[in-house]
Amino acid sequence: MSETKTGINPEVYPLVFKPLVKARVWGGRRLHEEFGRESMDPTVPCGESWEIVDLPGESCVVAKGSLKGVTLTTLVKSHKQWLMGKASLLNGRFPLLLKLLDARETLSVQVHPDEEAARRLGGRPKTEAWVVLDVQPGGCLYLGLQERATPHAVRMASKDNSLEKLLNRVEVRPMDVIYIPAGTVHAIGGGLVLAEMQQASDTTYRLYDWGRMGLDGKPRPLHIEEAMESIDFEFRKDPPWMPRRDLGKVVESPAFIMEIADLKDGEEYEVRADCPVCAMCLEGAVTAACGSKEVALQRGGVCLSPAAAEKTVFRGLRDRINKVLVSRPL
Repeated sequence: MSETKTGINPEVYPLVFKPLVKARVWGGRRLHEEFGRESMDPTVPCGESWEIVDLPGESCVVAKGSLKGVTLTTLVKSHKQWLMGKASLLNGRFPLLLKLLDARETLSVQVHPDEEAARRLGGRPKTEAWVVLDVQPGGCLYLGLQERATPHAVRMASKDNSLEKLLNRVEVRPMDVIYIPAGTVHAIGGGLVLAEMQQASDTTYRLYDWGRMGLDGKPRPLHIEEAMESIDFEFRKDPPWMPRRDLGKVVESPAFIMEIADLKDGEEYEVRADCPVCAMCLEGAVTAACGSKEVALQRGGVCLSPAAAEKTVFRGLRDRINKVLVSRPL
């Protein structure tokens, strides 16, 4: 089946998609080795696997079941109420993007715009949250600006390659959760593997790239003026991004809610929602059931329940702790 017919509600079941694996100069091989994500060219480092995405020219495809072969873009257009329920689209698209990241090297120092800045600059807003899955020795995150980082200081440091001195270096552990509102200057340090939930956007403004060359052998472009317009300097006074490890509702942003549940063998976690529910198994193995069917998810496995399901039940599969990330748009 390649497309659905408008006006006919499709079967309700947990949707599993074919991920879009992205080559990144800072990426490595762990997405392939540990999560089975296949790249088009094994000689090119892969940094991201987009698991659920609906962006212009970038839409995941259903991999199994009666909707196999249908893109998320098609489902949004032809079955909006079935898929979204009471949730809103973001610029006409599915509002969330769920991904895995392998940062073999440190990413650029960057910032994403909020809705107001995105309207001015012509991009898409991006608030995001990370769950740390693994940290190699020396791995860290750069989160937010120090108090002394005035706009003038940031602009000058971006030009003379001293921006690192104005950033907060934060050590993290596996299962730390970090919330990155739009407007936060940040960089993912080398040696980290992350799960990321974010608004559906690929708008990134780079302030500094550590003197690195891109995959084409040329310096990657910086976007200092756009970044300066996007930075929220108030975050220095009350930073929202300190890592947290408590379970339950770990992030409640204006764009999405994100929860993490621990499930022992046979233990269940029920989510009732009048909107789509995205899920990723973070540790162990779980099943996700909605409608009359269920799907098994190993570590890194992802599924999406349409709003028409109304209820999704997650159950632990092994005699140990299994962790599942659950998120839904607001």
